[in-house]
Amino acid sequence: MAKDRVPSKIEWINGYAYNSSAVVVYWKPVNSTNGPDFRYIIYYTTDISTPFYEWQNITVYTYSIYVLTNITFKTNKAKTLVLRVAGVNAKGSTLSGFHIVNFTSFYSSLSSSVENFQCSHVTPSSAFESTSLSTTKLLLKWTIPSSLIVEHYILYYFDLSEQTINHLAQTFIISSSNVIKNQNSIQYMLDSSLLNLKPKPRHTLSLNMAIMDNEKYQSPMSEPTIYCLTAAHDKNLLITEHTV
Repeated sequence: MAKDRVPSKIEWINGYAYNSSAVVVYWKPVNSTNGPDFRYIIYYTTDISTPFYEWQNITVYTYSIYVLTNITFKTNKAKTLVLRVAGVNAKGSTLSGFHIVNFTSFYSSLSSSVENFQCSHVTPSSAFESTSLSTTKLLLKWTIPSSLIVEHYILYYFDLSEQTINHLAQTFIISSSNVIKNQNSIQYMLDSSLLNLKPKPRHTLSLNMAIMDNEKYQSPMSEPTIYCLTAAHDKNLLITEHTV
């Protein structure tokens, strides 16, 4: 039997401004935890000159996504957050590379660029489809300035029945090539079975949209938050619910 070793390295880490004082951090999970007592530790600082051992940190035991909140910046300092994530077990730890979130771009001309964000259910075309995968489909609509060059859209979502911070800001990336655009009006057919949701008969989703433009600037999230009820993508769950 092989001896326990430190976890394999986290290959990449990313993050986006969630609002003016919070960041969504996510990373590729380690290929192997290589031992017991595994967890992640997020290290972060708003001052790159701060020694690493003085960085703030928080431990995450579950998903490879987290929302850092209450981030403050010193006056006359660049609004940037520097991140690293460590995989830790009983034998030791391995650190990811660096990632920098630029809050300055959060206050750019992309402010309030997503408007009229809404969702609606897709009406099944047959009785069979009413208990099949089509029950998971939602039609998302929103508008953007016609002059904006979009690289992709970022859908923030969480299930209101999941009361944990780790579910607060799951993300789903929508390529600009996968949307239907009519001047400044956008449509996208979302299959909620593609989202990271626990299997159950119904999900009440909280949704916000943001934009990443061609210069890698990200807009603030759309306001207000919208809510949409979607069915499970597991047909057996739906049958069970109707026959109980």
